[in-house]
Parts: sequence; C-alpha cells; structure tokens
Amino acid sequence: MTISTIEENEIPEHFSIFTLVHFRKPADGTGTVILSAAGHHPKCRLVKGQSVVLAYSTAADVAALERGSGEDVATVTCGAAIGISADFTIAPAAGTKNVFEKNEDIVFNLTTDGNAANADIFAFTFESIH
Repeated sequence: MTISTIEENEIPEHFSIFTLVHFRKPADGTGTVILSAAGHHPKCRLVKGQSVVLAYSTAADVAALERGSGEDVATVTCGAAIGISADFTIAPAAGTKNVFEKNEDIVFNLTTDGNAANADIFAFTFESIH
C-alpha cells in the first residue's frame, strides 16, 4: 500500500464546517466569553449566526461576535418573545472580513442586557479555509 501526499491546491477551499454555541443564562449580565481561543480553531469564515430566545422579560438582548481585538464581525438584536429567532447581521468593520485567523480569539459579547431574566441560545456556523 502506498500513501501519497496531497498538494495544497488539491484541498477544497472549504473543507470542514463547525458550530460554536453559547447559552446566555438569566443574570449573566453583559460582557465577553471566548468561544474559541487562539490556536484552538482553524482559519475559518463565519457563515451564519443565529439567536433563539428561551426566556424574555421587558427588553431584548443585543449581542456581537467579535475578534479578540474587540472588532465586531456580526451583531444581532434578539427577539422580543420566547421562541423567536433572529439572524446575526454579518457586517465586519471596514477593511476586515468575516474571517478569523488561527491566531485570534473568537469572542461572544453580550453588549446589552435587555433584562436579567432573559435567556438565549446563540449558534455560529463556520467553514474552515486555508
């Protein structure tokens, strides 16, 4: 049996898909959570982000997916009722893309705590690139 090597140009541009999930529990408050630390994920592109409301009281949460440097890559205002989903708007800052290098953190940031009783699920789909 012969094992051959594969050339870089023979690897499809998008060769794997993965998802990162964050659960925002009641009373979590605003702030950041590292979803994947630098060096613990491949170079990847954000394909989609979505939130689903599990518990809601008086005002919606607002969240962002960021680089470790604090740049927003995608943002969302969550739904205003239980069971409502909302897609993240992928709108990277000028001059940047929705691509995360292997050496940078992928960070979730709850920027506005609509109410301490709120709870949400956030899911992000990425495709690895080279």
